[in-house]
Amino acid sequence: MPDKIAITFDEKNKPTTKGGTFYVTINGEKTSKRYRWCIYKKGNGNPFINEIKEDKKPLEPMKFGSFGKDGGTFIIKIYDAEKVKGKENSELSKFSEEASLEIEIKKEEEKPTTRHNIKPEILEVHLIKKGTGSITKVSYQDTLIAIAKTQGLEGKKITFNLYERDEKDRTHVKDFLAEVDRYGMARVEIPLLSNKKVFQLLANQKAPENGEGNKHEFFVTASFGLNKNMIIKDSNEVQAHLKKNIKNAYFVDANGKKVNKLQVGDSVRVCIESEDMIGTLVRYTILEKDVIKDDVIWLRKLVINDDVHTDSEITITENLFKKGIDFFGIDSDSERQNYYIKVEAYADKKESSTFELSFESVVYDVGISPVKVTVDDGKKKEDEEKKCLKKGDKNELIRELNIRLAGFGGNIPTDEFTERTESMVKQFQRDYMKVTETGIVCEEVLKSVDEFSAKFDINDVVWGQLKCSCSTKGKEVTSLLRKIKEKNKCNGFGDGTGENISNEKVNKYEYPGIHRSLLFGFKALLFYLSEQDTYSFALISSGYRCRFKNYTTTNHQGKAIDIQFKKNNIMISGKNYKNIESLEDIRKLFFEKYLKAETSWKKKNNFSLEPIGLNKNNTEIKGHTYSWIHIDVRRFEKEYLDDIYFCKERKTLNGKLMVEIAKELKLNL
Repeated sequence: MPDKIAITFDEKNKPTTKGGTFYVTINGEKTSKRYRWCIYKKGNGNPFINEIKEDKKPLEPMKFGSFGKDGGTFIIKIYDAEKVKGKENSELSKFSEEASLEIEIKKEEEKPTTRHNIKPEILEVHLIKKGTGSITKVSYQDTLIAIAKTQGLEGKKITFNLYERDEKDRTHVKDFLAEVDRYGMARVEIPLLSNKKVFQLLANQKAPENGEGNKHEFFVTASFGLNKNMIIKDSNEVQAHLKKNIKNAYFVDANGKKVNKLQVGDSVRVCIESEDMIGTLVRYTILEKDVIKDDVIWLRKLVINDDVHTDSEITITENLFKKGIDFFGIDSDSERQNYYIKVEAYADKKESSTFELSFESVVYDVGISPVKVTVDDGKKKEDEEKKCLKKGDKNELIRELNIRLAGFGGNIPTDEFTERTESMVKQFQRDYMKVTETGIVCEEVLKSVDEFSAKFDINDVVWGQLKCSCSTKGKEVTSLLRKIKEKNKCNGFGDGTGENISNEKVNKYEYPGIHRSLLFGFKALLFYLSEQDTYSFALISSGYRCRFKNYTTTNHQGKAIDIQFKKNNIMISGKNYKNIESLEDIRKLFFEKYLKAETSWKKKNNFSLEPIGLNKNNTEIKGHTYSWIHIDVRRFEKEYLDDIYFCKERKTLNGKLMVEIAKELKLNL
């Protein structure tokens, strides 16, 4: 006779809207066996609690938090932890639960109040700094606290909207939810450090030339109700000060190693270490140290793109070396010279006194060698008229443009400025830049592409979701795809092995990461979602899947991601026929309209979508999604699926700033 497995609770402490405690029994006895717990609200199908903690002790009960003040009918299911280990939420339907329990939670009764005819209202909003010190001046190491005083909103949730303000407008940064307590007060903590790079880019790029100095002003609005714009209160402003400091500057070789001796003919790069300078326009000068007056050897402008910025390669030619030779016999620099680097920020004249940059002089010996150096005389004249990129042009900057704007109409990573490129640029100008669409790329478009990429960058949580979740790393196992026993060497994005054939539908090659065009398409999706309030991004339910995940399909070996969404802040998940209408709406409003994605892999060199569908009795339709949207680049031609287009982390996804690439290519945009 099979064991009787059941989910029980203490009759004396029945579950309420505030939560409950549950046990698993086998033949009436509490068990220490491990299970995966899921809880669903009936008619919804969305699991909102998942996975018991790894440190759960034997016989310890399972405790669920709030069931929501409205209560309802809930179904609790448990699965054998070993059988479903490493499986996604969407895969649980393929397994039989060990036991289930349906439970009715009564709605929480409204507490009586003696106050009548109180109009729900936000009375005051304040923004302060956590801890001691000035409440109006903070740094990016600090945490802000937003506080709202309300009436008639006890127990309700309100939204704090964080904004950055400059002279011309205000920029929305992020939203935070908070619940009003019984005293009518709501508060939320806002750590500035978690969004530091985005804030820097906003501050350093919005002013006429290089930013708003060292002052970055924040304020919050508090709102409630379905239409947030109807009832809003603004807070005071808090100034966050950027330190804006060049910490060091030095020469490095091609491997990033510091060098202190060079010869004519050698190539080096200038590395600049800074703080709070991302997006800032600076100029660095290489000077030769002399007794009377230092000689300028090299001068260059650039936009700082990271706290440690390494510039493009410089070759020490004979002509450069001759710039440091004096002909007055005062010092002997015809055979040996000392170089140092000076770094200065470009500041608008009206703001020139707002901060002072420091720099560190670095001296290097440069010796002459007999190496013969030819000098490139193809430098453009400084007064040459600036040009813009347009249809018919061809270069590597255009390839990056086609990758980074892939979500604005869809495109392949070609180096040609095609009709698709022109259409994509027009869409970006119209939707993101909010300017007249021309389809021509000048400096302002490049700066806006850089801003877009930083503002909608993929955070560490999502990068974790993009990685392969195979559970057999380091073990000898057999996969369904290769049917041989081998060691799992997956690094989160496969191991780069497998036969790489042209039929991508059955290609078993594990690409080295996820395609950049696909991830930039995802960034554009985040932008378009931010333009409305109904739908929002929830999570990546399936990113990279190496062969040891034991799927028989190969799209997710670098070419596909599965995305789950929320509607009105409620997760769309589980096998529920009601989900289909919302998913089809998302597909039409975002994927088809803006990314120009097509369902069922009909057209080559396009984003492709898996069909959406579920039977009315909530059973699956083979090859259809039912709670997520699958997008891939499987139909890209082979040349656009080269390893160089795949990435494993933020740095290789984002690359250099577009404006910096243009300068390196001497495009004079």
